[in-house]
Parts: sequence; structure tokens; C-alpha cells
Amino acid sequence: MSAMFWVTSSLIGSGIDSQPNKPMNKSGIHIKESHKGRFTAVKKKTGKTTAELKHSKSPAVRKMATFAANAAKWKK
Repeated sequence: MSAMFWVTSSLIGSGIDSQPNKPMNKSGIHIKESHKGRFTAVKKKTGKTTAELKHSKSPAVRKMATFAANAAKWKK
């Protein structure tokens, strides 16, 4: 019986209930103020599209391009 209690109590603290003060309509994604506009600056500097930058040599640029491509699909 004590093993069942441990399993259920460990599952309760690991889900959505672990952040009770967080509103459900917030995505939880936060971009630092100092990082805002970096991807746009790369696009303007290189003259490439988001799809082209997804194949960049730089892992940081690829990550930003992938995020931008995914974010474009989100509903507003």
C-alpha cells in the first residue's frame, strides 16, 4: 500500500499542478530583451529567408530559424 502512495504522490507533483500560479493561457516562452531582434538582424544582414537560414552552418542561427518557422504557425 505504501508503494502505491509513493507512485501517486510523485505523479501529482510532476504535472501541470507543479506550477499552480501560472495562468493556462501563457505559453511560458520568454525571450530576453537583449536577444529580441537578433534573428531579424541576421535576416537583414544576410538577405536570406527563414527557410534558407534553417540550413545555416551556425547552430545558434539554425535554432532561431527553427523557432521562427514554428512560431509562424501559432494562432494569434
